[in-house]
Amino acid sequence: IPIQDSTEKTAVPTVHATPVPTLAPQPTAETQKESESVFTLCAGGSVMVETAVRKSAYYSDAKDYDFTDILSLLAPSMQADLTMVTFENLIASDAKYSETVTPEQTVPMLTTAGVTAVALGFPSVYDQGITGVQSTINALRGKGLAVIGATAQAEQPANPVMLTLGGVKVALLHYIDALDSAGKKKIKK
Repeated sequence: IPIQDSTEKTAVPTVHATPVPTLAPQPTAETQKESESVFTLCAGGSVMVETAVRKSAYYSDAKDYDFTDILSLLAPSMQADLTMVTFENLIASDAKYSETVTPEQTVPMLTTAGVTAVALGFPSVYDQGITGVQSTINALRGKGLAVIGATAQAEQPANPVMLTLGGVKVALLHYIDALDSAGKKKIKK
């Protein structure tokens, strides 16, 4: 056993600390390019103009509907590159207004709130037949909204809507698994 003199001074070894890791990666040319490919998304859920809401938007003096204020309070929270909702109504000018059928004046309610894409896949979507779906699609697209989830032609596949947002390619898809009985009867005719 070696004996060491306690009066002898020994050199204290230098210890190099491991650098403290950072929580965020340092930007590189590659990550800088990735950060340029960003978009914001707001998924707003279902919007349905029921009879009571429709009646509250009717102005008897003007004999017209105005729905623009209905979602206006939500508009600041719904601003995004892509704001999408499911619209559970049909716009069919030749049909009586009901829980499902609403006037075309409902569309500005969506655009005022910042909605940019509308999914139409809901169980009652074909209750007014193919013409009801077509008039709804036309009204929505006429105000610049992307429409997915329903088609007005039985032989036309429900193709996705393809968008490029902030350098990111986005495909919008929307499907339902069942139609109600009224819709099934209308599309079989």
